[in-house]
Amino acid sequence: MRTMGRAAAVVSIALLIGVGVTSCQNDTLESGTQGITVNFVPNPAGIGRFNRGNFDIRTIQIRPEDPAVAAAYGSTNLSMRFDPFTADLTQTTATFYASIALPAGTYVVKIITLGSPQFVDTDPITSPATCLDGISAFPSGPATGSVPQNFSYNNPPSLTFTIHPGQTSLRIAADIPGILASYESAFTCVDDCGQGTPCLTSFDEATFTPAFLSHITLQ
Repeated sequence: MRTMGRAAAVVSIALLIGVGVTSCQNDTLESGTQGITVNFVPNPAGIGRFNRGNFDIRTIQIRPEDPAVAAAYGSTNLSMRFDPFTADLTQTTATFYASIALPAGTYVVKIITLGSPQFVDTDPITSPATCLDGISAFPSGPATGSVPQNFSYNNPPSLTFTIHPGQTSLRIAADIPGILASYESAFTCVDDCGQGTPCLTSFDEATFTPAFLSHITLQ
């Protein structure tokens, strides 16, 4: 019964301060938990020729990996943050994502939802070497309607992390060049969509969906 009570208290604390908003934070931690600052980290950074780029992290929900500990939480997942976070992919340093309180242990991501990436080149190449090089915005053209607003993953096997005693930070690391390369390659490009202008005509959702997640790690 004591374990259940502590788990319930931890859930309450994590839900209260997982928002990452100063007015909603709680500096009083339940015994056995530790305060963790979660940052979004481009690793590596760089969006090539594009000077604007972003995607949203709409939700990350986690649970303890240990079945006995997880059972104490019932069916409730812990939300690391409640409001969407827009990752500015032009940044090269860490950006604050949320503050949470967790006991030491290994955790698995149960649900992660990512918004579709947006890349814009405001000074497009005048003599592109390839069709894709001539596209100034991803997504754009006829392919726009083929790109889902969100990419949702339930129980992704690739996302686990461990909180060690005394640990104070956690990174959501994103391989930005990898995301960009996977995204671009998922589009079909035609050199002439009228008046000699190239455009994106289709999008391979089935290929990009697992590729997108493969470039995200928690560490």
